[in-house]
Amino acid sequence: MKSFLLGLILLIFGHIEALSTGIPDVHATTDTAQPRAAETCGDPSAATTFYKGFNAIANVHTFNTQAQFVNSLALGTGWQSTIPSFRGWISAGQTGTVPLFYDPTVNDVVFTLSASAGSAIVGYVYPSQICNSVPLYASARVSPSGHWYTTILREHNELIDLGWVDQGVVAYVLPIQDSSDW
Repeated sequence: MKSFLLGLILLIFGHIEALSTGIPDVHATTDTAQPRAAETCGDPSAATTFYKGFNAIANVHTFNTQAQFVNSLALGTGWQSTIPSFRGWISAGQTGTVPLFYDPTVNDVVFTLSASAGSAIVGYVYPSQICNSVPLYASARVSPSGHWYTTILREHNELIDLGWVDQGVVAYVLPIQDSSDW
């Protein structure tokens, strides 16, 4: 009986020591998500989904948070959200991110990483492809004027094939889901 108790005590102390020294638990579940590098990446758990939106009155497409579209509907401004587009951050302070600006004074919505007179911040994104981010592609239609933004390369290329102008990558954002098409 003494040897059984001694063995049990040694087993318990062995597990406590292993946990305190950082020896990995071989029975722990494996997380397939890539860990974030705190020194270079924004916290993905703090990211917000941005939705594509359309204003039939102004014939303009944009993206914003669902809450902003709901508020716009309540105010009667004509904006309606459509589908999730990407994930980004709504406030400053996430490592590696920069503001994404838009100019609300023009009839078309144009997004850029450069501030100009009258521009406003819609969210925060990455300026380069880091931390599992994906490109946010921009294309423009000349007449009637319009811009379209997407993280789906196939959709972007189809617009280019239809005569839209390729405006390249505006920023890098977190995807809604992993997809081999992105």
